Amino acid sequence: CSSDLLAARLREGGAEVSYCDPLVPLCELGESRDLDAALEDGVDVCVVLVDQDGVELETVAASDVLVVDTRAALRDRLLGDPRYVSA
Repeated sequence: CSSDLLAARLREGGAEVSYCDPLVPLCELGESRDLDAALEDGVDVCVVLVDQDGVELETVAASDVLVVDTRAALRDRLLGDPRYVSA
């Protein structure tokens, strides 16, 4: 799937990759992380691949992390913000 491909490419470039999805508690990337904990740990970027119930995207919007949004899930909230990238 596209998320596996993206994760593999990021890892090839030396990135540490984790994910936050309460609907998928375990996958090839390991265990899903708590979103608040991931943001508190200081992630460099949050890539939004799915806009779904159960993922608190407002928490991401309120953080200071760079957001790459492939689903336009935060467009209304963050468009024009320099840390927002629509992909």
